[in-house]
Amino acid sequence: MFGWLIAIIDFFAPYLGWIFFIGIAMHLIPNVIVSLLPEQNLKQKYGAQWAFVSGASSGLGKALAEKLAKQGLNVVLCALDDALLENTYKEFKKKYPKLEFRKVGCNLGDVNGSYLKAVKEATADISVQIVFSNAGYIVISLFPKTKLDRLMQNWTCNITSHIEITHYFFEKMVNEKKRGCIAYTSSNAGFWPSPSTALYSASKAAMIQIAEALAIEGHEYGVDVTALVAGPMATNFVNNVEGSKLDAIKTFMKIASTPEDVASAFIKAVGRVAIRDHSVLTIILRNVFKILDFNIFVRIVAFAQPFTPDWKQLEH
Repeated sequence: MFGWLIAIIDFFAPYLGWIFFIGIAMHLIPNVIVSLLPEQNLKQKYGAQWAFVSGASSGLGKALAEKLAKQGLNVVLCALDDALLENTYKEFKKKYPKLEFRKVGCNLGDVNGSYLKAVKEATADISVQIVFSNAGYIVISLFPKTKLDRLMQNWTCNITSHIEITHYFFEKMVNEKKRGCIAYTSSNAGFWPSPSTALYSASKAAMIQIAEALAIEGHEYGVDVTALVAGPMATNFVNNVEGSKLDAIKTFMKIASTPEDVASAFIKAVGRVAIRDHSVLTIILRNVFKILDFNIFVRIVAFAQPFTPDWKQLEH
């Protein structure tokens, strides 16, 4: 019954090693090359005056905004309307007096989409050619034990707002016939099953797929689209979040990259690759799943999960 399958395996068996090696090399080569290249001056590359960064009040967003300011770009800072945003805005105004900064205080998790009106009003009179769509947060809890409105707010912030903001700026760039770039902060949680962070992982997977598709569409208009797939980062991302004391989270944070390192990798990658895998963990996981089928991995984790302290903590 399976004679044809055995025949195919016998035919390819002598070449499996080479096939595996080529697959790994095809992934590593562009990532290594980009990591060795110098940071790009995006102001010069796109002839831009303005950049937009969401999640700009702290962590990676703030590091990105600072790098863009150092290149002489005016920056629109978008984040929750709180003291963090106000302090970052004042800090940059003082640090870079010759540049202009605008702050957009809004809730990107508002399911009614009020953030888009705020972004449009703040940028109606300027041409934004550099967009770092970085905002996001994580909800660590079991799906059926989490209120639906909380999940939908998380989904709105992590993917819906990115789609709407991308469409707004992408359309403007095309209509104005200006070159530019759109860059997304994704995560390795987007390509491996992540129980207790289902919507966060799904949003990061969606972000990778959107970036891949728009990188092709954008090529015709001179708009580069890139997603950086980050590993753990040494920010306040999981601080004070329910589930932040899980053993898995604490283990990942021991190998976390700094926001400045990730921002540097981002600036290097824009327009050079569509997907940039950052961190050793991300690269290892990407290649593990070239070998290990998702169905097998899901079964292994599902079997082992009830015996872990993390599961017991989440369950109770």
